[in-house]
Amino acid sequence: MQKQQQQQQQQQAVPVLSTAMNPVASAAAAPPPPASRLENTVACLPIVCGSVAFYLGKKADENNTHQWTLYLRGPNNEDLSGCIEKVVFQLHASFAQPLREITAPPYEVTERGWGEFEAQIRITWKDPNEKSTYVSSTPQKFQYVLQLYFVCVCVCVCV
Repeated sequence: MQKQQQQQQQQQAVPVLSTAMNPVASAAAAPPPPASRLENTVACLPIVCGSVAFYLGKKADENNTHQWTLYLRGPNNEDLSGCIEKVVFQLHASFAQPLREITAPPYEVTERGWGEFEAQIRITWKDPNEKSTYVSSTPQKFQYVLQLYFVCVCVCVCV
């Protein structure tokens, strides 16, 4: 008798998967309701932004002593394109085309140069309800300092 009661309680406690989440569900089932936002919930997406630079040697042009890459990616190179619409890199004004808009992975810019500068990175999310994120060391916007001798900065962006 107790065993039957325990089984009934367990069956009642187990949540039933909706047809949208249940791979065994009938194909004729009603379509899932449109996705809605959960109240009082924060989703956290770990993102790494940083740079890497390589010295091109003594024979390099004095204005192009290093090749560098400024990037934004998942910590283990995960594909972020499911969440990110585009990433905009604002480089120093001395570069031809200083505003670089990247709409597909890899979200990175590679150039040659001779010095360090501040670059702004803006993430535009696929969710139209989310505001663009400025990867930031200040509350308003991110000024990433591209340095030729240091590697990366790690950022966790909550959306």
